[in-house]
Amino acid sequence: MNCTKAGELLTERLFRELCPSERAELDAHLQDCAACRREAAMLSGSWDALADFEAPALDERFSAALMGRLRREQAQPETTDYAGWWKVPAFVLASCAVYVICVESGLAPSRGYERQSAAQPGLASIFADGRDGGGYLLSMVAGGGQ
Repeated sequence: MNCTKAGELLTERLFRELCPSERAELDAHLQDCAACRREAAMLSGSWDALADFEAPALDERFSAALMGRLRREQAQPETTDYAGWWKVPAFVLASCAVYVICVESGLAPSRGYERQSAAQPGLASIFADGRDGGGYLLSMVAGGGQ
């Protein structure tokens, strides 16, 4: 028996009676495994502490107020809030606009970057737009500064 199976049986032992073969296997494992013995002791102590716990008595007004609120909430029809529906398409459109502006205005680097940065081949193809001067900007952003 491994420790995972022993942990499952320790929990099951608290909720139901184990069959004799499972109990014998668990007992044999607990004899050999100090970690599982510690876990069994902690689990047993926690279970005993819960058995001794007495829940505080609730005030009658609290119970009545809680049940009233539950009834009111259940009686209300379920509504779907579409207050921020426009944020997703607005973000997509704004992202597309930024991309188009950068590519069409030449802010995105193009030629020259491949010459300056052989350490990151293929990166320039992401930004390629056919305009001159962009490679120097990407080189500066990438840390080249040349």
